[in-house]
Amino acid sequence: MAKLNLAKKLPEAAALGAGAVGANLVTNFLPTEMNEKLKAAVPLALGIVLSSQKGIAGSVGNGMIAAGVSKLVQSFGIGSVLLTQPNYYDRVGVTPSGVSGQAGFYDVTENPETF
Repeated sequence: MAKLNLAKKLPEAAALGAGAVGANLVTNFLPTEMNEKLKAAVPLALGIVLSSQKGIAGSVGNGMIAAGVSKLVQSFGIGSVLLTQPNYYDRVGVTPSGVSGQAGFYDVTENPETF
């Protein structure tokens, strides 16, 4: 089994996250009337440029690419259906019981035929 090198992986993960945050920051500087597809493409393009760099800058670029692609896909309406679906428990009529502070247990007595 391969040994997990956290000393190397954690900075890379932090850089990916910083790239995703950076992509959102870049988008905030774009004109509000700009087309949503173009707004998504700008951090994507910057991420592609940065990803060719070595080290942390490359990982930041990869994070920007991931965030840019996600925004671009959403601008075409793909994935937005899944993101706006009501909660599963709302759809089946089940509510958290909250009895004795045990969140996570659900009361199916309200609508047992859904199960």
